Amino acid sequence: MDKQKLRYTKCDLFLLFLTGLLAGILAGILIIMLSVKEIDKIVTLLVGISALLVSVVMVIYQMERQHKDNYLLQLSNHKEELKLKVYKEISEYVSCAMQSYEENQILINSLMLQYHNCVICQDANSNPSPKIYTKYTELSDAHSRMLRSLAQLMNKLAEYEIVDKNIEIFRTALASAFQLISEAYLEFQRQIFAYLPHDDSKERQEQLGVNIKHVKSPIQQDLEAIEHSFNSYTEANLEGYCFVSDLSREAQNILLGNLFNNQVPPREPSDSHYVVVTTKPEEIERLKFYFTEKDDDSLTQHQRDFMARSKKVGKTRGESTIGG
Repeated sequence: MDKQKLRYTKCDLFLLFLTGLLAGILAGILIIMLSVKEIDKIVTLLVGISALLVSVVMVIYQMERQHKDNYLLQLSNHKEELKLKVYKEISEYVSCAMQSYEENQILINSLMLQYHNCVICQDANSNPSPKIYTKYTELSDAHSRMLRSLAQLMNKLAEYEIVDKNIEIFRTALASAFQLISEAYLEFQRQIFAYLPHDDSKERQEQLGVNIKHVKSPIQQDLEAIEHSFNSYTEANLEGYCFVSDLSREAQNILLGNLFNNQVPPREPSDSHYVVVTTKPEEIERLKFYFTEKDDDSLTQHQRDFMARSKKVGKTRGESTIGG
């Protein structure tokens, strides 16, 4: 039962007072009768008052029990209301994170399509001549919105960690994904930076070392490095999205499972190198080790698996391009 103190009603207090009053009267009568040595009358009086006291105590017990049951019922209903409120708030941040991921991925997919069109069609007489029209600020803003949505989600989980102590594992997983996304973006940005038109002010362009009138045209020789950075960035984004999806499932199970008497099954990845984040007690320690324990190269198992997947994805896409 909750450690919060029970609040007694006026009726409870009155019955307690009445019991004490009767006990005091009984004690006084006994003292008087014992002093005059009227044993028969004492026995009769004891039987009558004892029956009365037992009746009063039973009434108090029943009312106290009913009071506790009502309190527990109200507490349970209040908890369910709070769970629904918490789920609604978390689900809003989850939806925001998923939406920002989708918008960012659509943008970089479009950017890579523009790049490929420029590489494939090098004919200066082509009309219209292919070009990259996605601006640098569009790319950086979409990336910033995605990272900001992940950071806000992690902060929201910190607020509601009291709901379930194991929910902290999602903050650990998202923080690890956040780091991989940031590092992958910096490399992708470095590779694609020279080809992006800038709509910054002249002063800002000078700080960045870019002249909007002389944007570099992409060529075939740069294809491998750019595609590798694109694959890594896409892979990091996808994993962050998967972790948010895992959180959505777990939040439903933790906060709505008892209400609907049902559980959402965990995500089933197609590759064993992908990890599924869960709040199952038997999985928590393994996941903490996976995301935080570093080897001699200062890399976690999560980072090593990510690098292995990035190489595999890049190789697969490269073979598909050659075969096409």
